[in-house]
Amino acid sequence: MTIDEDVLCSTAAANRCIEECTAFARFLEDAALERHTARVRALDDFSGASAIAFERDGTADQADTAELAAAIRRIATCAREIVSAAHAEQRRREEIRAAAAQSGCRYDPILSPTGQVWNRGAGSWLDTLNVCTSASPITPPTYVVRVGALAPRNAGSFSQVGHTPTSSARIETLQQFEVQAEPLCAQTRARTHSLDQALGEFTKACAWGSLQAVEVIHALQQYLIILEREIAFVKHTRELFALAGSAHSGVSTLPSVALLASQLMHTPAMAALSSMLLASRPPAVVSSWFAQLPVRRRELLIAQYPHLLRNLDGIPAEIRDRLNRQYLEDRLTALAQAGPASGTRSSEYEDLAALHSTLARADAYARERGEVSTHLLVLDTSGLQVKAALAYGDVAHADHVQVAVPGIGTTIRGDIAADFEEMRNLNRVSVHVLREYGRSESVASVAWLGYDAPQITQLFDSNSVTRVDAARTGASRLRAFTSGIATDNPTANISLIGHSYGSVVTLLSIQEEGHGADQVIAMGSPGFPSLDHDVGVLESIAFSPTGGTLVQAVARLAGPIAPAVSGIQEGAQAVFGLTHGEIAVPVYVDEGAIFHIEAAFDGVDDLEYFGPDLSGLDGVVQLSSGDSERGHGITSHSNYLEDRSTSQFNVAAVSVGLSDVAITRDHSGVGDALLDLNTRSMVLDPQGEQ
Repeated sequence: MTIDEDVLCSTAAANRCIEECTAFARFLEDAALERHTARVRALDDFSGASAIAFERDGTADQADTAELAAAIRRIATCAREIVSAAHAEQRRREEIRAAAAQSGCRYDPILSPTGQVWNRGAGSWLDTLNVCTSASPITPPTYVVRVGALAPRNAGSFSQVGHTPTSSARIETLQQFEVQAEPLCAQTRARTHSLDQALGEFTKACAWGSLQAVEVIHALQQYLIILEREIAFVKHTRELFALAGSAHSGVSTLPSVALLASQLMHTPAMAALSSMLLASRPPAVVSSWFAQLPVRRRELLIAQYPHLLRNLDGIPAEIRDRLNRQYLEDRLTALAQAGPASGTRSSEYEDLAALHSTLARADAYARERGEVSTHLLVLDTSGLQVKAALAYGDVAHADHVQVAVPGIGTTIRGDIAADFEEMRNLNRVSVHVLREYGRSESVASVAWLGYDAPQITQLFDSNSVTRVDAARTGASRLRAFTSGIATDNPTANISLIGHSYGSVVTLLSIQEEGHGADQVIAMGSPGFPSLDHDVGVLESIAFSPTGGTLVQAVARLAGPIAPAVSGIQEGAQAVFGLTHGEIAVPVYVDEGAIFHIEAAFDGVDDLEYFGPDLSGLDGVVQLSSGDSERGHGITSHSNYLEDRSTSQFNVAAVSVGLSDVAITRDHSGVGDALLDLNTRSMVLDPQGEQ
């Protein structure tokens, strides 16, 4: 560079670059504020794993915007400093040229490192300090503008957003976010392109100094990809919620796994496949979807999103067992590391520790005797208490599957060991009965503690044993569970075995289609309930076959009556203001597929709290609980599956398709006898005498 040359620096190019930077930085901040406002509005009705991801991405968006806007402003500052330095150097050169011309010096227009000019006439250096005020050359500035790494995003990836199984949202607010975010993204892309062009022009037009901002342009391009992915995530989510349909409140609900699938499966069949995973779809469709996944994608789901699969009905039992066992280990470790706890966390630790101990003993027992393995099919730590389902045998391949549902007061820590032992004993007796009659089928037995069983301490809340709420929720869970077994093992004969309040759960579960069960055995039942009506509504039921697997139960509604069993029942009847009439209660099993066992002194069976006593219902097969050649009799409410009892034999025989060898009841319980005696004493003979 010689003194005779002007410094190359276009003020126009510099100004354009600075203006682009200033406007772009302001736009990014304004756009982030608009997205934030739309995001907050959407989150009002957005919940679950997807909402957590969406909310966290909002925090990341604000951090990225601040970082990028600051980097863009640094570009503008560096451009100004380069222009300022170029102008200063231009002034210095002009002053040197003017000073040399004034002194009449003849010189080679070559700058020395010290700011001197070689005077050929004098044969010496001309000290420019004597002839101008800007003698020292200005070093061309070099700037490299850097930007920090963009924050990680969660949308479409639930590995860090908790174990929430469901998500809900209002479709309209998600769509509003899309409507606002899409044009902002388009404008960001256009401004990024304009800034890249302005930087290129500035670099060419301002050769004095160096400004490198490639890293910022790359970060903006990555930022655009993130914005587009988030918009796509919201769009897919909205479409899935639309497929799920809206409740009366306008809010839709679906499993979080459906959202995950929408990100993993970018195919033309995306919408159809995702819709199969909605909450209203049967486990059979989930099973079909999972089976059709490419091996690599299936392995990715299992490895990265186990919490979305381990309790999903329709996923193979072997996979659920593996994932639930791993979660059990991880959760126990986390609770232990957290230190001493009280309340809910302490109860959870006790529940999981009891489950872990039961599993360990069952596995050791199986290894020692070469018997069938144990599978942990359900492990749910959400809700009021820990829920689990432990299977003895292979539910995916067994010819017969028994599912036992316990009643009031059941907890994992207090009952899982005993309940599992009961099912293992029932399995042994069932296999023995099959072999006795020359049959070689296999049996799997499940202790299903998969609902929030009412506790004594919950007598006055929504989960009370005096209400049907917990049973309805449990019935829905049970229906999905047995449907999943039937999907995985379509030829299996599935039996539901409900005890006490658990019998209410089982009887409700068969009042909707798709449960997959073949027969129901109710033990110590507090009455035949109705899925669509509350306690005390059904007075009597008469069953009649309607073809196929539907038995129509025509129930007579209870009318206004005097207080009978308790004030709670009286209150329920008064609240509903019931009148006499008839309703149809659909029961989706074959005729003769509902069985009932009542112990001699089981007063619960005579309460008729949730509906008519099963002992007096035509169409319900009555099984014996008394002494017989098959076992000893039981008399109390809590030991129907006692080992080597008649009732245990009857449950075993019925559940393996040998109901014809079961021992039917030829007598009623004490409560039935007393009620029958009271009824007979009030009947008038034709002469009008008692």
